[in-house]
Amino acid sequence: MEKWIESRIGKEVKDFLFLLLGCLIAGIAINVFYIPSGFNMGGISGLAQSFYLMIGENSIISLGMMSMLLNVPLLLMGWKVFGFKMVYRSIIGTVVFSFMIDFTAWLTRDWFQAIIGPLNIGGHTDRLVLALFGGVLFGLGLGVIFFGHYTTGGTDILAFVAKKSFPHLSIGTFIFVLDMIVIAIYVTTLSVLKGQPDIMSALYSLVALYVGAKLTDQVLLGNKASAQACYIISDQAEVIAKSILETMNRGVTGLKGQGKYTASYKEVLFIVVSAKEIPDLKRLVHDADPSAFMIVSDVREVAGEGFVTDEIF
Repeated sequence: MEKWIESRIGKEVKDFLFLLLGCLIAGIAINVFYIPSGFNMGGISGLAQSFYLMIGENSIISLGMMSMLLNVPLLLMGWKVFGFKMVYRSIIGTVVFSFMIDFTAWLTRDWFQAIIGPLNIGGHTDRLVLALFGGVLFGLGLGVIFFGHYTTGGTDILAFVAKKSFPHLSIGTFIFVLDMIVIAIYVTTLSVLKGQPDIMSALYSLVALYVGAKLTDQVLLGNKASAQACYIISDQAEVIAKSILETMNRGVTGLKGQGKYTASYKEVLFIVVSAKEIPDLKRLVHDADPSAFMIVSDVREVAGEGFVTDEIF
C-alpha cells in the first residue's frame, strides 16, 4: 500500500511539473511571439485576447485573468455534464495556465525588443518566421501539458459537450470551427481598433495554429501516426470499458480472446483514440488494472463517428 501511495504521489508530482513546464513554454510563446506580432492562438485564450484588446492593456484585468474568467462557465458546464472526475485536471490546468500567461508577460516584457528586434530586415520583421517559431513554441508547450495528463480547459470541454447534441460532428471539426470563429473575432476587433482591415494577422494566425497543432502531436507521439489503435487485455475489462465510455466519450469494442498457454478466455478491448488521448487512456487502464496488457499501434487513416478522413483530433 505504501509503495502504491509513493508511486501515485510521485506520478502526480511528475505530471504537475510537466504542467508547469508546458505552461511556461506556452506562456513565453504567447508573450514573445503572439501578442507583439498581433497573432491569435485560437480557443478561449484567443477569445480572451480580443476582450483584452477591447478593454485596453492598462486595465486591471490581465490577459491571464481574462482567460480564466472566460473558462469558468465552460468548466462548470463540464462539471455538470461529465462530473468532477473528468474536469478537475482541466480546472487545475486552466488556473496554472492563466497564471503563467501573466507571469511570463512580466518575465518577458523586454524580450521581443531584445531578441526579435535585432532581426529586423529593412526595418521590418518577417511575420511568417515569427508565426512559425511562435507556433512551434506554443505547440511544444501544449504537448508537454497534455503529456502530463492535464488540459487548459476551454474549447475541449465545449466540444465534448456539443458532441452529445451533434454526434455526427467530429470533435476535431468542432474545435477547428471554434478556432476559426475566435480568429475571425480577433481580426475584426484588431481591424476596428486600427481603423483598417488586417487580414494578414488572420492568415499568420492560421499558420501558427497549424504548426502548433503539428508540434503538439509530435510531442505526444514522436514520428508516429496521429491516431492510435489500442488493444487492452485485462481481468478488469468491464471496469476499463465503462471508464472509457464515461470519461473519454469513445466507443469500445469487446473481442473474445483465448490465451493459448493457459487456455483461458478473456475479453480483449479494442479502441481507436487521438494522439492527445493516449496519456489519459494509459492512466485510466493502469488505475483499473496495473497488470493489464496494452498494445498501441499506429493507424494510417480513420473514418467514422468521432473521426473524419484526413482529420484526426
